[in-house]
Amino acid sequence: MVQLAFLLHSLVSLPASINFLNIAIHIPFETRLTHNSIHQTRPIVFSYALLLLSTAIISLVFAFTAILPGGSTRRMLALGMMVYHVGPILRALVRLKRGVGGKELGGPMVHLLTHLVVVLALAITAL
Repeated sequence: MVQLAFLLHSLVSLPASINFLNIAIHIPFETRLTHNSIHQTRPIVFSYALLLLSTAIISLVFAFTAILPGGSTRRMLALGMMVYHVGPILRALVRLKRGVGGKELGGPMVHLLTHLVVVLALAITAL
């Protein structure tokens, strides 16, 4: 039986990781700005993309594994993945409040609704 919550997490995280990898690739290595944090942008975005990709892979394993580890392991993993989705929810709410659109991966309303559904599914799994 497919574990829906983990499958949903993977379906949301895989395209997002690809999107962030694409962003990281297009951030210039050098910038004329002198602020040191600017120089850290590319590796941080790249690391975030790989983090998303790794959680998606782990989640796919859990989604299609016939015999899942003990209930507490499954619940803790679902809770950990649920915490991640709070960030995109807050970001989408801020973008909607400020009227900042953008259509990448559907825009802020799609992001908000998608991540709320995933949080709900993971919360049910975590119970």
